[in-house]
Amino acid sequence: MIELYVLKSLLSRNIFLEYNYLLDDYFLKEEQEETFLIYQSIKDFYRKSSEGDIGSVDTLEQLFHAAYPAIPKKKREVYTPLFDRLRALILNPEQSEGYFRGLSRKHLFRKIAAESINLTQGRGNEESLKELYGRLDRFSTAAIRGHSPLLSRSYDLEKLLSPETAPVGSVLHLRSETLQHSLGPLRTGDFGVVVARPEVGKTTFLADTAAHILSQVETCVVYVANEERGAQVYKRIIQSYFGWTAKELRDRREEAIAEYHRIFKQKLIFLHEPSLTYKELYALLREVKPNLILVDQLDKLKGFEDDRYDLELGALYRWARETSHEFGPFIGATQASAEAEGKKWLEQSYIANSKTAKPAEADWILGIGKTHESALERIRHFHLIKNKLEGDENTINQFRHGKFDMRIEPEIVRYEDTMDWDIIEQNSHV
Repeated sequence: MIELYVLKSLLSRNIFLEYNYLLDDYFLKEEQEETFLIYQSIKDFYRKSSEGDIGSVDTLEQLFHAAYPAIPKKKREVYTPLFDRLRALILNPEQSEGYFRGLSRKHLFRKIAAESINLTQGRGNEESLKELYGRLDRFSTAAIRGHSPLLSRSYDLEKLLSPETAPVGSVLHLRSETLQHSLGPLRTGDFGVVVARPEVGKTTFLADTAAHILSQVETCVVYVANEERGAQVYKRIIQSYFGWTAKELRDRREEAIAEYHRIFKQKLIFLHEPSLTYKELYALLREVKPNLILVDQLDKLKGFEDDRYDLELGALYRWARETSHEFGPFIGATQASAEAEGKKWLEQSYIANSKTAKPAEADWILGIGKTHESALERIRHFHLIKNKLEGDENTINQFRHGKFDMRIEPEIVRYEDTMDWDIIEQNSHV
């Protein structure tokens, strides 16, 4: 029932505002009172409230019953299975967008037909008809990026490496062989959390991930850095991509800029936005439709409010999980609590500001531990605290929640494997 897909899409204010001009007529023509009344409660909410999404089917059901309290009990029972079906629906963004575009085309065709009839009868305006045909042509062209103010703040490698500023898809594979055998590939709908104490290696992990996956994506990678200095993190991603030190990056500036034009300029959208809200980020994501989203630190993304901070973060992490279903894998970095300081293997209880709400939303959680032993200064201890990913033919089940030592190489912004996977694979097949 496509009407339910449309209704669930309208839980987002942005979608409602974009398409509400054609929905009144659509739902009336369907001649189904049940779906029309649910749509009407959505419309009433957005008309009365100047901001915010409806967000969830539970909220929509509450709005509906508040709007129509006089519906007889017997008739009210008809709506219960409708709301249950809405909850069970998993939106396919491409299908939803295609359907809305189809409705828009039909609406436009009707306007063209009406204007044409007016012209044949000596009424109407020929320029108006030309404008309508121009809009029809635009439907046939490929969608181009919008003009989000965030796009203008993305970094330009040529400027970063100029003498004036120096030294200032669907299945994605991580660089680490260890994570390939344990975590597996990343797919649309996978939401992961990387947790560690400050200055242990969260940003290195995200930069390494972005650099390695960049050449795998069809659209782009969106990287939000709202903690460290933006220009510094951007160059670290470049270093990780090449495996170069900061000096090598400066010395081989022309080579780096050539690769920037070939890949980075189109494939990496990098933002340093300490005051960014989730709504601003979502508006950008709808424009560029990324295959991978990375946010460091996720907890600093603003826009959710609740009486308790842990519930506020839970809502944010729920949004991140839902966003991963719409666009592609989403990885957020978060801090470990003080109890994790100096610990080798991090556990779920070490996640700062939430023992339940945040980790409950994640499909996988990677804890990165670091001890204070000088001999292990470059060793990081990876613990897959949670792993609900499906894996692939390279996954070794006994390591899906494994603990592994990894070597951090800060000079080239990469993690290196320390385990001999050739021997492990041989033994696992014995």
